Amino acid sequence: MENYLYHHIDELSGFIEKMDNFRNLYIADFSFDRVVQKLHITLTKKDKHDRYKVPITFDMLCQDVRQFHMENTKGFKINPILAVRIDGDFLYFQLQQGFISFQASSFHFKVPTTDKISNLNIEYVIQEFKNFQNMNIITIRFDHEYVNYKIGYDLHSDTLYWASLLFDGKRIKFKTVEDLFEAKLYEGQSLRMRWSEVKIIDILEMSLHDWLSFVEHSVTTYVSVDRNEQLFVNGVKIDGYIDEQKKCCHCSKHLCYSIPYDTYFCPDCNRWEKGNQINFSSLLYFNNRPLEPALMWKPHKYIRFCKVQFNTNGKVYTYHCPDDRIIEGDWVQVPVSIQGVQKNAQVVKVFQQAANRPPYPLYKIRKVIGLSDPVWQHEPKTQLKSPPIQTFEICQKSLRPHDIVCDLTQKKASIVECKVCDVLKTPVGNFWLEYNDQPIKMTINTIYPQYDDKYFVEAIYKIKPYQLNSEKFKYLKLRTDINLKTARWIDDLWDEHQTGNHWQVDKYDIGIVAHPFDPDEFEVHSTKVGIPYYVEWLEEYQELYDFTVAWKYFVSDDDLSLWFQVG
Repeated sequence: MENYLYHHIDELSGFIEKMDNFRNLYIADFSFDRVVQKLHITLTKKDKHDRYKVPITFDMLCQDVRQFHMENTKGFKINPILAVRIDGDFLYFQLQQGFISFQASSFHFKVPTTDKISNLNIEYVIQEFKNFQNMNIITIRFDHEYVNYKIGYDLHSDTLYWASLLFDGKRIKFKTVEDLFEAKLYEGQSLRMRWSEVKIIDILEMSLHDWLSFVEHSVTTYVSVDRNEQLFVNGVKIDGYIDEQKKCCHCSKHLCYSIPYDTYFCPDCNRWEKGNQINFSSLLYFNNRPLEPALMWKPHKYIRFCKVQFNTNGKVYTYHCPDDRIIEGDWVQVPVSIQGVQKNAQVVKVFQQAANRPPYPLYKIRKVIGLSDPVWQHEPKTQLKSPPIQTFEICQKSLRPHDIVCDLTQKKASIVECKVCDVLKTPVGNFWLEYNDQPIKMTINTIYPQYDDKYFVEAIYKIKPYQLNSEKFKYLKLRTDINLKTARWIDDLWDEHQTGNHWQVDKYDIGIVAHPFDPDEFEVHSTKVGIPYYVEWLEEYQELYDFTVAWKYFVSDDDLSLWFQVG
């Protein structure tokens, strides 16, 4: 429910002055219709220190525009306003480069504020009164008046309903709710006649926002339309309508359309029909959709959030989590980065908090996409019998005649280097690299620790792409013929500049990690079985990027040898 301010040119002058002449605002949107002489300008103020912060935005509509001029303007979105000045009925926008000037008879502003809910649909109130549903006492006031009145009901009285005129403090009693609302007690008019003037101060001594959000109603979600086709949900006026041509795919009830947010929603399911992720690049203050439709009629509703981690002991991130099936310990898919890339994360905490006191600014919080089921996280840490490791022939089928195999199944030198190869053959399985789904050559650096090493492992393989062209980079993956889907996941191998996992495969303990510059900055994702792979390739850190594979004969889940050796 937006506020609209209308200004004559004289009023506009004072308004602009209060706004520091719109200095350092930008023109975010601009259109001029010469036929109807209408000019529409959207002004926005950016935050240089927080590019994701919702910008303060003014929507300006000018009528009867004449003598329109625009000169030397280049790139509105990078061309700030230096000053706006008024000369007679002319308005001048002086930009850093160029200017815009025009004459107009009226100005219409949509300002970045919202009205509080102050009234409810009268039929909804009457319904709640008839059901004696937590409306025992309501304090009201009429517009432009300063006297409070009270209405309510008393279940212990034969005359159930009452109204109190506070100037004498006496209660006037009524047998029916219709009698209460039809009685002409207010300057010769009834509550029903004057209901459009009513402002609800409180219900049960709670603010209207709190009452709507926290108190049980006779109907959980009540959708209605009055004789003027105005939409109401739980008695709250919604700027929209019921679309009888569209049905919710979950409950099959008719969808409602929200005009301010240009989106369909289902009041019963409390779901936006589509477009659940905020587009930060086009986000404006007055069309920023609430996290849940219910916040339009339950503004202080408790919202379900969760905190997730992408790696053990990693940073904690907060997401909107409306799905009550998700509990602590679950793995979920969440959007990350401006592009909304999907990434798996583990839920470390689920909690609720009122929308007016969120744990984080609501416009920055994004929604959990849903539960994920990466096999490697959910396998119990008990001894499982794994099938034997696949043989080299599985990989060999895809070998080209000129491919080079680095065979380290027998060698036990202190350091073995393969200058350039296509496939690494080891005692536990075979490995190769794929760049954008195509096999590429790689270099191998192999280390064999001494037997008396405290954290002894049988072998460590450092695998790096050879002459990678990063211009068309999508992802770089390490492939293996080891059957990790049936392996037993032991733990992650997360640490500074490394992220990965290790598994028990038959008699072996095998670890695989990647080495991003910062594991919390989404350079690396994981496959369904937990093998890390690169989704970003930053040139300045490319010397750091590689994969490490290490293995030893399994001892116990508490053995830290792999964790120390893959770093």
